Amino acid sequence: QSLLKMQNAKEIIPESLHIGKSCFKNMALVGNFSDGHNKPHLDSLDVISSFIILGNNVGGGCTEYCSSTKVKDIGKAVKSIPFLHGRIKIGPFHDIIHASSSWIGQFVVISLYLTKKS
Repeated sequence: QSLLKMQNAKEIIPESLHIGKSCFKNMALVGNFSDGHNKPHLDSLDVISSFIILGNNVGGGCTEYCSSTKVKDIGKAVKSIPFLHGRIKIGPFHDIIHASSSWIGQFVVISLYLTKKS
């Protein structure tokens, strides 16, 4: 279903609004090349998101996916994927509560995403 949404976006959204030749039209940076973490959240306005992880000598840090559908009651982490320089994650993060554990070091995530509304 996510792949179909990506294909539809490329056809519907004018090419001048795409990032490169992708379906994505928005970009954000998470982290500022220093220690940190990311609280549990949903990307509720996104149709699909892609995260590109970049880090230099990073200690710790995992993307954690939670069992709940409510941010106020996140449940437990059901999957934890360690940060790795160059790792790409793509998914419907509007439906999946996710967070990160704490990391130490130079780290940033480039997030490319397609929103439900412009």
